[in-house]
Amino acid sequence: MTVYSFINCGAIPGKEAETGHEAHIRVHELQLSSNLPVSELDNKVKSKRSRQPLTYVSEMGKHTPVTFQHLFNNVEIPDLEVLFYRPDIVSGDMTNYFTIKFKRLKVVYSGITKRNVYLPESDSFPDEHTTKMVYGNVVYSYNEDGIEAEDEVNDH
Repeated sequence: MTVYSFINCGAIPGKEAETGHEAHIRVHELQLSSNLPVSELDNKVKSKRSRQPLTYVSEMGKHTPVTFQHLFNNVEIPDLEVLFYRPDIVSGDMTNYFTIKFKRLKVVYSGITKRNVYLPESDSFPDEHTTKMVYGNVVYSYNEDGIEAEDEVNDH
């Protein structure tokens, strides 16, 4: 079982109440993928590897207008990291077991979702903010064993 993930980005401040994450953005949902197109006939690579933007959904907060401003002004964000937590099997303490670090990011989408809170099926949904960013460098790290994978792209 995992719990919330957090985004740590000095250029875009968050305000999380959880101890140790006061300047982070709590992530409700995150999507990230890479793709290598191959021929179905002979499994040969057909074209260059592609990456989808980092996409995350968070509760609206003080980071929301800052993210929009980065989009409007085409500002590059030097670095950002996503921290994944889960309870330790033995102690039950929250452990940062996985980290994704990005460099040279740009906001390419920023949007707000407001649900109809008067309908019973939308009970207790927060107002949400969706952000999409392209990036130049990404490092995936499984922290417990020090396993890493890195991908660098210079034209984003």
